[in-house]
Amino acid sequence: RLRHPDGAAQADGLRRDSTNMTLVPLVRRRSSELPGAAISKEIEDRRTPELVIAFVGPIGAGVSTAAASLTTLLSDEYGYEVRNYKMSELILSRMRDLGEPLGPWSKAGERIQALQKAGNRLRGLFGDDYLAKLAVREIARKRVASGGYRDPELQVVEPRKVAHVIDGLKNPAEYSLLELVYGEIFWLLGVFAPEGLRKRRLHDRGVVDDCDLVVKHDEDEEGSSGQKVRELFFRADYFLRNDSSTTDQIAADLDRFLRVVLNIGVNG
Repeated sequence: RLRHPDGAAQADGLRRDSTNMTLVPLVRRRSSELPGAAISKEIEDRRTPELVIAFVGPIGAGVSTAAASLTTLLSDEYGYEVRNYKMSELILSRMRDLGEPLGPWSKAGERIQALQKAGNRLRGLFGDDYLAKLAVREIARKRVASGGYRDPELQVVEPRKVAHVIDGLKNPAEYSLLELVYGEIFWLLGVFAPEGLRKRRLHDRGVVDDCDLVVKHDEDEEGSSGQKVRELFFRADYFLRNDSSTTDQIAADLDRFLRVVLNIGVNG
C-alpha cells in the first residue's frame, strides 16, 4: 500500500499492487475477443512506461507547486519527457471556442470565481466529466503529433518514457473518466495544507474580500456539475502535505512516490 508522507496508510488502500506494477496502455480489448495464444502477446504489445498523473487539492494548497516539482523530478531525475495540462487553461480555451472569452480581470479573486463558474457551466452543458475529456483529447493530440502511437487505428501507444501531468481535477466524474481511459497508468495525487495557511496564500495573491467565498465554492458546490474537491480528494492514491515555505519536502515526498510507482525501491 502507498502511504501518506507522514506514515499513515491511505484509508481506502492502494488501487494497484505497487510492488509488481504492470503498466497497461489505455485501450484494451476483452480477452474473450482474442484467441488464447494471442492474449499474452496483446498485453505485451500494449505495455508502456507512460504515466498519467493528475493532482487534486483545495485552492491555496499548492497544487500547481506540486505539479511543477513533479515535472522537474520526472524530467531531471527519471529521464521522462513531461507534458503538462492545466484544467484552467482548458476552460479558458474552450470558452473562447464557444465565443465567450473570459477576462481580463482587475483582481485575482475575480479570475478564480470566473473560472469556477465557467467550469461549472461547461460541466452542466456537456457532462460532469467534460473537462477530463478535453484533457484526454489534448493527450491524444500530442501523442499523434509526436508519433506516439505504434498503431494509430487501435491506439496502441509507443513504449516511450512520457509523463502527462494534469493540474488539477475538481470533480469526481473527471477522475472516473481518466481512470476508465488510462487504467493502471493513471494516478491521482492529493495536495493539502491547513485552511489558515491556504487563506494566507490567497491573501498574498490578492484574494481578500472574496476569499471565504472562493474557498467554499472550491470545496463543495451544489449539484453534480459543481466543484467537489472535498469528495474527490479522498480518492487520491497518495497524499502530499504542502505547508512548508520551500518545495524541498514536497519534492522529497514526490520522489518517494515515484520510486514506489516505478518499482525502484524506497529507503527509509
